[in-house]
Amino acid sequence: MKIKKYTARDMAEALQMIKFDLGPEAMILESRKVRQPGILGFFKPPVLEVLAAVDEAAKPRKDVAKETFEVKKDLAELKLMVKDLARVTGTETGNFARWQERLLKLELAPDIVEQILLELQDFLEEVAPEETSGVERVKEYLINLIKPYYENIQDFPLKALIGPTGVGKTTTLAKIAGRLAIHEEKPIRFITLDTFRVGAVEQLKIYGKYLGTTVKVAGSPMELWRAVQKQNEGETIFIDTAGRPSKKQNQIQELAGFLEAVKKEKDIYLVISATVKPEDAEKIAKDFSPCGFNKFIVTKIDETDKFGVLINLIVKFKKPIVYLGVGQNVPDDLISATPELIVEQVWKGW
Repeated sequence: MKIKKYTARDMAEALQMIKFDLGPEAMILESRKVRQPGILGFFKPPVLEVLAAVDEAAKPRKDVAKETFEVKKDLAELKLMVKDLARVTGTETGNFARWQERLLKLELAPDIVEQILLELQDFLEEVAPEETSGVERVKEYLINLIKPYYENIQDFPLKALIGPTGVGKTTTLAKIAGRLAIHEEKPIRFITLDTFRVGAVEQLKIYGKYLGTTVKVAGSPMELWRAVQKQNEGETIFIDTAGRPSKKQNQIQELAGFLEAVKKEKDIYLVISATVKPEDAEKIAKDFSPCGFNKFIVTKIDETDKFGVLINLIVKFKKPIVYLGVGQNVPDDLISATPELIVEQVWKGW
């Protein structure tokens, strides 16, 4: 049994040290906060002291290839930690620090930036952010990162749009419906659950008249179920919903109850504005998860110039962004999203 003591700022740093030194089989025996040594230690914050051990006799043997891979990975992670510490203390210069700064300015999530730097660090050390080869390499990496979520996307003839207030759900619904009704000449029908917002039903009726269809108001899950059962063959039904503040979990649970009453496969689009802060967008998505959404739509693309939130949402929630709203015109101001288009949009903030 090999036992060692480590001193670190926090448990995350301690785990990195232990993993690198003793390996993934190491066990933590004890941890405690201790004062830093010396007289000056009284004026400094305490540090974490961790006692770890590994049973080398019981440590399973690994094949050489796997051992080599894990060593390289650990070294890469350690190298990144050293670089990050150098950046914080102001001692790092060169391409790597500039890449980190530029990627964070795109509003990509810090953990996604860290992943990019970890995977491409040797390349990025040699190439400046202004060089085309470096930009294309990072863009290619991001495309491959989100591409799996665009494979085998299904399209259902029953579609519901959900999300917070003020993101343009009804207008976006009309845009998608307009593509089918006008461009593809397919039958559509509207059902609305929005009886809260003043003028909501009238607004949808105007769109319905323009697109040659009717609007049904469903005030309860049973009424929604009955309306959906009348779906004709080849017809696409669009369900409009009232905006719900993501903090109001009782309202979101009520909405989830409506959607669960419809025992049919369906597309549930969570509509989020591109103008919200990345952390707020992630919170909205998390709060609306009880509704079982399977796709994103991001609106108001024309009202901001930072789009890292697009990548963040796809990676963190493992669901594709299928449409981008770029204006108010129905049905034209709507773009079908692809991994390549998403990354190009993000790069506009470069």
